[in-house]
Amino acid sequence: MFYAFLVSLLLVQGEGKIAILMDYKGDVWTRQKNEEIWQLPYVGYGFCKGDRLKIKEDAEATLLLEGDLEWKVGPSTVPYTLVDEKIANLVEEKKVGSSPVKGVVKGLFKFFQEKFEQTQEGLMQVAGVRALETVGGKTPVILGPRNSSIMTTTPFLEWSEVDGAIGYQITIYDNEGLVFSTTLIETKLDYTGPELQKGRKYSWFVNAITERASFPSVCVSFTILKDEKIEQVSVKQREISELELSSVSKYLLLASFYEQEGLYMDAMGEYCKILVISPNNKTALLLLDQLHWQLGLSSPRG
Repeated sequence: MFYAFLVSLLLVQGEGKIAILMDYKGDVWTRQKNEEIWQLPYVGYGFCKGDRLKIKEDAEATLLLEGDLEWKVGPSTVPYTLVDEKIANLVEEKKVGSSPVKGVVKGLFKFFQEKFEQTQEGLMQVAGVRALETVGGKTPVILGPRNSSIMTTTPFLEWSEVDGAIGYQITIYDNEGLVFSTTLIETKLDYTGPELQKGRKYSWFVNAITERASFPSVCVSFTILKDEKIEQVSVKQREISELELSSVSKYLLLASFYEQEGLYMDAMGEYCKILVISPNNKTALLLLDQLHWQLGLSSPRG
C-alpha cells in the first residue's frame, strides 16, 4: 500500500541504506551481509548493499527505493541479494513515464530517513532531557498551537484541565510586549483579541488559578505564516487533494508536508483523521507518537 513506507522509516538508522522494507505478508526473511543467520523482518528494516531477502510461497514484500519508488518482490526459491546496480536499474526503469504522485512525494524518502534515524532508545533519552509534560498534573499543559507555524491570525488555543482550577488566565505576547490577556473557565479559546500579524512570532502560556494558588504552564510559541507562504501551502494542498489516492494516503501526504513546513498542529490533525477511519493504523499511531515526543509532549496514548 502507498502509505506503508511512512511507518517503515521510523526504525531506519545508520548510513548507506539502499532500500527500506515498507510492508510484507507471509513467510519473509532477511539476512545481513556477511551474516549466517536468517531473521524475521520488521516494517522499517533498512537494507544495505549485499543484504539478502528470502520470500517463500504465497508471500510478498514491498520495498521503498530512492526516489520514493516502490519495488514489489514476489516469492522465489532463490534469495534476492540487494546490490546498488540492481537498485539503480530498477529506479531507472521506473523513471520512464512520470506519475502525478511522483511529483508531489519527491524527497520524502530522504526527509523521513533523516527525521527518524534515531532509535527508540534515543528518543527516550531525548525525552528524558526534555522532561516531557504530562496531561493530568497540577500545571496546565499547552496542547496547541505549540512551537508550531500556523496559517491563521485567529488561532484556536487549547490546554489541559487542572483539577481544582476555578479559571485559566491566558497571556500572549510578542517581542514588543503584552498582546492579549484574558481569564475564562474553559480549557480552549477561539482567539478574538487584537489583530495578530502575519509573519510574526508570538509566545503564550496559561496560568491555572485555584482557590489557594496559581500554576503557570511552560511558555510555548507559534508563528503566523506570511501570505506568500500560505499560498504555497494552499497550492500543495490542492495538488494532494487531486491525486487518485485513498483518503488515508492523502492524509499521510498532507501530514508529511505539514511537518516539513513546521505546521505541526495541522500534521497532528491529519494523523487523527486517519485514526477516525482506522483506529489501529500503525503508521498514524507511530508518527503521531513521534510528533508528540518532538514537541515535548507525552504520548496521547499514555
